[in-house]
Amino acid sequence: MTGGAVVTAGNLAGGDVFVSQSIGTVHGEVTLVAFNGNRVQVGTVNGPAVSAGIVAKVTLPEGVALDYNALSAPLTINGHLVALDAETLSGNIDLDSVGVVAVKTTSGRVTASTVYGPIGVNTVSGRVEIESYRGSDAQISTVSGRVAVDAYPGSRGMLRVGTVSGRIELRGTSALTVRATTVSGRKTIS
Repeated sequence: MTGGAVVTAGNLAGGDVFVSQSIGTVHGEVTLVAFNGNRVQVGTVNGPAVSAGIVAKVTLPEGVALDYNALSAPLTINGHLVALDAETLSGNIDLDSVGVVAVKTTSGRVTASTVYGPIGVNTVSGRVEIESYRGSDAQISTVSGRVAVDAYPGSRGMLRVGTVSGRIELRGTSALTVRATTVSGRKTIS
């Protein structure tokens, strides 16, 4: 890193810690994180040129939820997260295990290995893939993105999926109440 300066402004009003870094040029990886109680804040980046992407690696304690907002930065969660509330323009979201999922994205992909709770996903063209849905209430809507959900055999409740032209693939849904609609996309429900 060249031309950078780090500023840490201790405990601010409300007890949150704010960390910011001003960067001229980055070569490699920058990690800049403050954690206070149940709030994680990744510092801001200001500077005329950033020659490589910024990667923030955060280790969270068990039992926390995450609010995530980004334009095109991807989010990868390894391990279990109680809840995710995310909004992106084109950033992909890849989850290992999560309780509650609420995501809005324009073209970002949303994938999850296991979801235990309610799902609310809205996307324009991003695809949505859930490998093991164990929740009781899911609502997934997309204009042209593909939706694939594999339900765990013990899942009960409502699974609502809607697309305009996106393909819908729902498997293992015999114990769920399914409402799947598409205007011109292909639909497979088993």
